[in-house]
Amino acid sequence: MSGEMMTIAPLLTVVFGAVAVLIADMLVPARRLTPINTLLIAANVAVFAMEVRLGPDAVRALERYAMVPAAITHGQSDAFATLITSLFLHAGFAHVAGN
Repeated sequence: MSGEMMTIAPLLTVVFGAVAVLIADMLVPARRLTPINTLLIAANVAVFAMEVRLGPDAVRALERYAMVPAAITHGQSDAFATLITSLFLHAGFAHVAGN
């Protein structure tokens, strides 16, 4: 075995092993939703329902709770909370359904 092949062999083993695990995960259907997944789905649907209910006023809520990267990098005091709140905001029905 050449020296070049010997140095790449461990990398190939890791890459092909990871691909095999991913394929196996896709082939085995999930048995059920875990309680935390159910809770997160319910929270996302509830927040989206509130966004829809707000109608045009939702813009103010989005401005307040959406993450703005510049606010994070400039260290604005309330910006770090948006790292969590932004996870529950959705742009439309397709967005919430896709998540």
